[in-house]
Amino acid sequence: MKETIGEYARIIIVTICFGLMFYFIFGNVWFSRLGQPLNSTGNQVVQTKQEEVFEEMENRIPPELNVTGQTVSIGYAIHLDSLVDKTSYHPQDGDRLKVFCDSPDFDRNNYVLTPSKVGVYTVIYSLTDEYGLSTTKSVDIVVTNNM
Repeated sequence: MKETIGEYARIIIVTICFGLMFYFIFGNVWFSRLGQPLNSTGNQVVQTKQEEVFEEMENRIPPELNVTGQTVSIGYAIHLDSLVDKTSYHPQDGDRLKVFCDSPDFDRNNYVLTPSKVGVYTVIYSLTDEYGLSTTKSVDIVVTNNM
């Protein structure tokens, strides 16, 4: 009895599978869509906007970043973001300006370096525009015992 029910179940499953395959192949759903654009790419407004964005991205150059180094004395707090030439980027890009320094004397939240030792501190600046293009500059801050 168990074998008979199992055999009928297999026949039903195979019949359903063949029915779905015939519907997919001959149901005019698959063949009718071959060679036709999708709705999103067929829309002229979308195509025009995509072309504008692609042309603008091709003509983009990385943002310009001008930074000057300084010589300071021990204990002098220097705001590292003030060393960036403000004409090289727009003020609204300020959140895309990143300043890195591996010194323990560097305050990452305020971009302030208060050197405690004589030497050279290397500061790395990175500026990223709205398209993801970035420029990186490295500057040395020379720290002396007295000015």
